[in-house]
Amino acid sequence: MKTSDKKKHPTKMEQGRGPHPLALHVASATQNWTAAAAALPLFHLGGLQIHPDLKEQSDKLRRKIAGCEQEKLQLLVLKKAQTRLSETLAGLRAYQDHTYVRDMPAVPVFHQIGTAKMLDYGTGLPGDAPITIAVPSLVNPAYVLDLREDHSLMRFLGQQNIHPYLLDWA
Repeated sequence: MKTSDKKKHPTKMEQGRGPHPLALHVASATQNWTAAAAALPLFHLGGLQIHPDLKEQSDKLRRKIAGCEQEKLQLLVLKKAQTRLSETLAGLRAYQDHTYVRDMPAVPVFHQIGTAKMLDYGTGLPGDAPITIAVPSLVNPAYVLDLREDHSLMRFLGQQNIHPYLLDWA
């Protein structure tokens, strides 16, 4: 098959979007990191619920920070949170700006509801082949499981006489 005959799948930037729950991931990360600074006074006073297996480590940490000025410690935690958020956003920007273009033949659609498709990677397999359905994470595109012909979990499964289907909820 010539390259010109292959259907190209657009990258996330060509599709005009990043990971589907991008705002949720950023909000969750921001909440986790800022909550650490907000919970610091409660931790210092021994008011946080700590898992029993971590009590000894928790008590040791509490003794270690007891002599620290709490306001400065809280600012340090907030600065670390800000740094982690900046690093996360820089990583997301790098992900969105990637130049990789996937050049693979289109896979038959077994079934489609709205934008969600069940792709059939097992055409040509015997009817009694075991079936597996792959469901990618919300953050990655479905084709992460089928990057190239020589780097494809879906095609590998088909070569093992397992009938693979891939959920693409683009």
